[in-house]
Amino acid sequence: MQETKQLWKGNIAILTLVAAFVGLLCARSVASGAMFLFGVNALWDVHPKRWLQQRWWLVVVAWVGMYAISFFWTTDTEEWVAHLQVKLPFLLLPLAFAFLPKFSKKQTDFFTWSLGLMMFAAAIYGLWPLWHSSESLIHSYKYAHVLPTAMFNDHISFSTAVALSIAWIVYYFPFLERKSSRILMLLLALFLAVYLHILAAKTGLVAFYVLLLGIAITQVRKSPTKGLLILVLGIIGFTAAYTFIPTLRERIGYSKVTWLSYKSGERSGIYSDGGRLMSYKLGLKSIAAHPLLGVGAGDVLDEMKLRYREDYPEVKEAQMLWPHNVFLTSAMAVGIPGTLFLVFWIFWPLSKVRRNRVSLYFVLMLAMLLVPLMVDVSFEVQAGVGVFLLFYLWQKKALDDASNTA
Repeated sequence: MQETKQLWKGNIAILTLVAAFVGLLCARSVASGAMFLFGVNALWDVHPKRWLQQRWWLVVVAWVGMYAISFFWTTDTEEWVAHLQVKLPFLLLPLAFAFLPKFSKKQTDFFTWSLGLMMFAAAIYGLWPLWHSSESLIHSYKYAHVLPTAMFNDHISFSTAVALSIAWIVYYFPFLERKSSRILMLLLALFLAVYLHILAAKTGLVAFYVLLLGIAITQVRKSPTKGLLILVLGIIGFTAAYTFIPTLRERIGYSKVTWLSYKSGERSGIYSDGGRLMSYKLGLKSIAAHPLLGVGAGDVLDEMKLRYREDYPEVKEAQMLWPHNVFLTSAMAVGIPGTLFLVFWIFWPLSKVRRNRVSLYFVLMLAMLLVPLMVDVSFEVQAGVGVFLLFYLWQKKALDDASNTA
């Protein structure tokens, strides 16, 4: 009876998890509903007293709690509600994953194929416009525009999700039993890698090469020849992509232009990379002025606009950004002490890392996830929160299961 109950709980968890990914790609309400059902299923028969035994979860509860109590020093309460609401999955999903049974091989196979095929379909959707107006789309890359993507054109979150999907496929590849399955999954991973270079979203590409570099370094320790071969193939692959994929070439050219403009003193904020660097400076200035409690979760953008007007009056309001870094944004909202809860929560699972394959891929996936956290306001939008939590907690569960059976 207990085994049957656990089997059904695992099946429902996998189905709602896949539904959450589908929702992130194309329907926000589906994502929210699926995450809620995922949590209800996992916690249905778990006494709340056991929740309080999850010390790791309590740390992230403290971080979200800081956002909640910042109400008392926030002026814009509507913005406070919006930015607190988007963080509610941090209260549910880590706790839910903690009480799920170990997934079976069949369940994990289903998740892996579902994830790969979802990303394949989303990539095809993004590539489809190239068949009709390739010249104009390629030309638009000169002005920082990219191909349309799933996740409501959030190319940072989506490209990161594609790179993370490749990482999971590579991790799970040895567990595929049939030769035909391995060939198809390998082709799927290669297609997604090529797609990342066509999309040319920098965040996803950097995350992908973090994965490739991490694998190469690990292999160098075991077999220098194999590790160096991976590095050489990576360099050859990127060179070939730059040579034959015009969107990637234009994207790199735009990045060069933005960097040179910033170095020459351009202060209008119209270039994305320069605008990010300006937002970092202003965010740090605000944190220095409000280090303990921040300015309140609802007043971050208003605070940034004030700083822009003081230091960069040339920047139009449309180019006034949040500090494009999760940790800076959190420190601005709730102060440095509150942000330490987030930092501690993210890195705590590294204490379980051992010299084994599942630990390696947890570290690699965490390193990949840090890329968007450093260059975007990922935790202020649903897609960013969803991508981070679903991939991070899925790989952490594999780490936990390996630790519990060791």
